[in-house]
Amino acid sequence: MSDLPKTMRAALLDAPGAALRLAEVPVPTPGPGQYLVRLEACGLCHSDLHVQRGEEPMPPEAFPLILGHEGIGRIVAGEGPLPHGTRVGLPWLYDTCLGCGPCLGGHETFCTAQRARGLDAPGAFAEYALLETRFALPIPETIDPVSGGPLLCAGLPAWSALERCEVQAGARLLVIGAGGLGQYALEIGLARGLPVAVVEPDARKRAEMRARGASLAVAPGE
Repeated sequence: MSDLPKTMRAALLDAPGAALRLAEVPVPTPGPGQYLVRLEACGLCHSDLHVQRGEEPMPPEAFPLILGHEGIGRIVAGEGPLPHGTRVGLPWLYDTCLGCGPCLGGHETFCTAQRARGLDAPGAFAEYALLETRFALPIPETIDPVSGGPLLCAGLPAWSALERCEVQAGARLLVIGAGGLGQYALEIGLARGLPVAVVEPDARKRAEMRARGASLAVAPGE
């Protein structure tokens, strides 16, 4: 890491309810099984706002905290199977034990030992961040890092839900709610050849979902 800077800019949350503060902090050093990633972009999730507003219980020793879990960047240091320069994602799930029942069964989000980026580990509102090599996934060069960042949060549960349901072309999809996850579910469903119906109380969002390709968008109770 001799050619890397010793410090970096990061957005720090000093306490619940405080405004984020830009500061110079040390660049983290990757240990065994870790990459150092230079961030290209990081999306802002509503979960970040919950933590910033103090709506997520946090122990005092967690602060100052670096939020952010929709990061995309490139590996610049650390040893692992992916070469330096590989574009990777930094999502909410930082790591899990990989040995419990949920982990072994493909439900690692239920691991009681899981750590979350931006809560239990420093997040991606910084120029550099650490990434566990066992949880490193390449991001295609064709994905724009700014618009692609939210795929690492809202996009993942929408994709996972359709994958676990084994939704195939010819089936029909009902999406309840047209927030970020619902919009991703619509796009993924359409990409899989599914006609998609949406239930959403907000008329503006219903119109947006129809414009995006939903075959039906109705209010609850219709």
